[in-house]
Amino acid sequence: MHASAIIALGAVALAAAAPTTQQKKDSFEVSKFVFGCTSGCYYNFDVAYNGGETYHCAGALTDTDYLQCTGADDNLTAYIDNATDKTKNILKLQYEDSDVEAGTRYNYYGHKRVYAATSSDADKQKAKFAVKVSSATGVAK
Repeated sequence: MHASAIIALGAVALAAAAPTTQQKKDSFEVSKFVFGCTSGCYYNFDVAYNGGETYHCAGALTDTDYLQCTGADDNLTAYIDNATDKTKNILKLQYEDSDVEAGTRYNYYGHKRVYAATSSDADKQKAKFAVKVSSATGVAK
């Protein structure tokens, strides 16, 4: 057997042994991001999970837990966590992927520091950016 054939067979064997978990990069694609403070601190933006449906999210820094974003379904929630200096202005996103018939439910979470347009760091904030999935949970039958 030629060396190239042996290498090719080895690569096929490694690929077959690799876990079949999701291979694509999971991320939230945020666009039209607006966040600012005057008499209160408010934000709104659009977001899509893995290039899927776009949701619209809006809220205030007084919100302390995930809020439902509007879309065709209720799968995406978000808020900006401002609880402590360590978590100041952290955009938190959650996407729920459920299959009732199969009895599965997976939640994907992402977070990223954001900056208000009215802050001294306003130049650090982009209107369009990606937030990688940082953790996931799942329940299966």
